[in-house]
Amino acid sequence: MKIMVIRIVASLIFCAWFSSSMGMANDASADLSSDEQALSESDGASTSVTGEAGVVSPEPRLKKELKLEAKGDEKSWADPVFGRYHIQLNFHDHPEFDDGLKYYDDLYGKTPRYGMLGADYTPWGWFVNFGFGFRSGMFSDRGNAASEISSSTGEVTLDENGKTTLTLIPFQFLAVARFTPFSKKWLVLEGYAGRERMYFQEIRNVSSSSSMLVGSPKSGIVGDNALTNKGWLSGNVVGAAVSILMNPLDETSVRSMVHSLGLGFVYLTLFQEKITYLDRDRVSFGRSSSGIGFTFETVK
Repeated sequence: MKIMVIRIVASLIFCAWFSSSMGMANDASADLSSDEQALSESDGASTSVTGEAGVVSPEPRLKKELKLEAKGDEKSWADPVFGRYHIQLNFHDHPEFDDGLKYYDDLYGKTPRYGMLGADYTPWGWFVNFGFGFRSGMFSDRGNAASEISSSTGEVTLDENGKTTLTLIPFQFLAVARFTPFSKKWLVLEGYAGRERMYFQEIRNVSSSSSMLVGSPKSGIVGDNALTNKGWLSGNVVGAAVSILMNPLDETSVRSMVHSLGLGFVYLTLFQEKITYLDRDRVSFGRSSSGIGFTFETVK
């Protein structure tokens, strides 16, 4: 009897120990599963965050870039192709005074080159832009006055007693239009028209009485040994130009100008223009001129 009781008690103790062991194992397994799940969620979040930073997972970044690119393309078709502002530096090659000015070649010889600086504001347009422009520069030459001009033959006799200095300062006020068939603006066509207001001044150092290129002096004696003739003239301007984009030749310099000056495009410009003066009773500095220049365009 005692032996049976001992066996029953031992069996109960074994069962209790076995049940306790199984419960602890189940709890440990549950804790391990919970830890693995938390670790997996943590890794997923880390991967997602790292992916957004562009280090581990390239897929979110790729989708983001594609989305931005599509948005940028859509915006580029909505914005104007040209920037609002253009700066021009033009060099005129030996203009020809062909609008009524006589004897220039006899008195001064071949016309010199001269430069003009200008700026355009073209806020309206898309692939065709419209706006306003301004140009100004200075033309200067040295020659001789005429001591005599034959009325029958037109032959000019030079006065060798002193040199004459001629200075011209044109101011051009223009309406400007630009067109390009390319979104990258590899080639740009330009047309402009407007008015020119010209200041002229002719100064002659003299030791005897002589005629001047533009007639008798109107302002009298300027110095002890100088006569001057000066005034303002008006004319019409018509011109055309073609510009070739120069950015591919030096992208580094262009990027530097973008950050420092806001200028994102550089063009080589070829131009031709015609100026016709209005007052036929006075001297005319109307001319035909062509040359080469550089055009700088703002980013937007």
